[in-house]
Amino acid sequence: VDSNLQRENILPSERAFAYKMKADAMKHQGERTDLQQEGTSGQIVPKFKRTTEAIGAETGDSYKTIQRFIRLTNLIPEILEMVDQKRIAFNPAVELSYYQRKEVIIMKKISVVRLLIAAVIYTALFVLGSSCGLIHPACYAYVGTVIPLLFSFVYLYTAAGLRTFGAAAILNGVALIIGLIAGEGNPALITGMIILALLAELIRRMNGYETLKGVRRSFIPLAFSFYAYSAHWWTNTEESLAAAVEEMPAGYADKMEAVVQNIPVLILMLVLTIPVAVLGMRIAEKVLKKQAVSLE
Repeated sequence: VDSNLQRENILPSERAFAYKMKADAMKHQGERTDLQQEGTSGQIVPKFKRTTEAIGAETGDSYKTIQRFIRLTNLIPEILEMVDQKRIAFNPAVELSYYQRKEVIIMKKISVVRLLIAAVIYTALFVLGSSCGLIHPACYAYVGTVIPLLFSFVYLYTAAGLRTFGAAAILNGVALIIGLIAGEGNPALITGMIILALLAELIRRMNGYETLKGVRRSFIPLAFSFYAYSAHWWTNTEESLAAAVEEMPAGYADKMEAVVQNIPVLILMLVLTIPVAVLGMRIAEKVLKKQAVSLE
């Protein structure tokens, strides 16, 4: 136990169980180890602190710190693993230790529901963007440049709640699945959504799941996701024009063809997507302050 505590890179869970084992050993030697009682605020209130003070004298930690580490041993394994991975900070983890297993499971289910709601909202933004095409073909063709202003809010919220692989994958994955169910699937959409999500996940992993920098940088590829949705206009123009003739008002297909053939404007709008994505994320950080501050 003592050699474990002296290691430089000791995990929080290892430190917690080492302190508990040391306290239990002192108990068997006749020491008082009824270490703490719960306060009304959920914080630890010292009751008999002789044991933790003795441990603190050896390790250099305060008795309160030792008591709080011992609280971590009450966490369920899944939550304790998240503490070791730095996905949950130390103080919130201590607070969680006061919840019963059933309550923690309920909280985890609520988190899953929130992620799914975020994914549905994200998908709804695709529907909103595609409906712009009813105004003019150019709206549908280039709305992918401005819609990251809205995507940024959903991504920041999702990434702050999921500090591991999956934020971009879940958003694009749910949008893709709903698109396939709705009959919107095409090779450009499927390939584009998958590649952009994987790029976002890779960039975030390289920059750190706990960092705001990781969220900012990984959002840039994800911001192009609507262009994956509208890419069929350029990858399968003939079929897209035929569908426009059949489904849209007279003259719409002619306007659409002119938009599709204007490649310089398309390139310009694609380039502009990057600064718009950066701006959108900064705005999202100002609005969703709690989520932004929670990231390093």
